[in-house]
Amino acid sequence: MRVALIAAVVIAAGAIIALALVWSRPDELLCPAGLRSDPQRAARLVELLESVPRGRELVQDAPGPLNICFAEANAGVVRSDGVFVMAPSGDEGAEAARLGHLLLHLIDGAPLSEPLDPARACTVLVAEAMVAEAQAHTLELRLRRDLQVTGHLLDPALEATFWAAPEAQQVGVIHDALVQEGGGAGAPDLQRAYTIRCRALRSPGAGGG
Repeated sequence: MRVALIAAVVIAAGAIIALALVWSRPDELLCPAGLRSDPQRAARLVELLESVPRGRELVQDAPGPLNICFAEANAGVVRSDGVFVMAPSGDEGAEAARLGHLLLHLIDGAPLSEPLDPARACTVLVAEAMVAEAQAHTLELRLRRDLQVTGHLLDPALEATFWAAPEAQQVGVIHDALVQEGGGAGAPDLQRAYTIRCRALRSPGAGGG
């Protein structure tokens, strides 16, 4: 009887542990319609991110399990429901670094999160978004180097300027490039994109605050 009881407790404990492991695995979460699940690739991206100290800290700071899904188009984003949409193929180190970028946005709060504060002008909100993007791009560049990713995220000349700058000034290098008209110096034109989004959310009937 005692042996049977011990065996039952061990089995129950094993079931609880297994359930906890399943719950903590990002690849076991469901993907919304239109997105594809790839548990193996999702797990590899998280493992790569956790293989370097700054990536491991990000994962530890995550508000919950990472729900990573895949799509051929519009990848490299985190949705408002917290789903990470990543590319289904390509360099896994680069994708892991991008995941770190997106995870930072999720932890800190995505730029222009809804509802918008009606008392704050779009110029102020977009300026804050540019600071957040500069920080996230800086993190992504550093993660790419940590993970020994070859190739460039941004224009090679801009990246050369970035790496030549003291670490404390690197965010400023990216920020200055991002806020240039048209996304100058090889940086994406995010300022224009955020401005358009803010104005759209502020338009009548948008429901964005």
